Amino acid sequence: MSQADLAKEVGLSAPAITNVLQGTRKVSVQEAGHIAYALNQPINKVLNALGVDQREPKWKIRGFIAADDLATIDNVVLYDEHEHGLEEIDPPFPGYTGVIVRVRGNSMAGRYRHGELVGFKPGNGEFKHLVGREAVVRLPDGRLVLKILHRGSRPDCYTLTSLNPQVDPIVDTPVEWVAKIDVHIPD
Repeated sequence: MSQADLAKEVGLSAPAITNVLQGTRKVSVQEAGHIAYALNQPINKVLNALGVDQREPKWKIRGFIAADDLATIDNVVLYDEHEHGLEEIDPPFPGYTGVIVRVRGNSMAGRYRHGELVGFKPGNGEFKHLVGREAVVRLPDGRLVLKILHRGSRPDCYTLTSLNPQVDPIVDTPVEWVAKIDVHIPD
């Protein structure tokens, strides 16, 4: 197949496909998929031939769960999204797209220990499915907390209990959203 034929099959101009093949233009995953289809080759082989790094991107630790002070226990603190110097780790498994935070302190040590990682997808949970379970909860004042969700005395309110029995519950509070804990990685 000529470069002109390949360009036509992929939907790129002849100069663009030349630049892709010479490595002076990056190829999108969609374009690589079209190239793979046109050449009847596996996409990973095409990506490899074009010099595209196929390693899983590092996970950025986006914040922490305060578990070291009874005044702030269970608070989930997220860093500014544009903050530089965020801690990065090699992913223990591919494809996770949620928020990863690190536990600080041991006041939730029955369940979470200092240094462990917790992942969640903001706002992805249905309230009724998370009743009686641990969840990251966004309160109306903007705070995020890791609590156990319980039904409140009214349909629009919930009671949130801590994993640490020394921390008072938050009783009958409205909740903006809940997110199930879908990743817990021991340190």
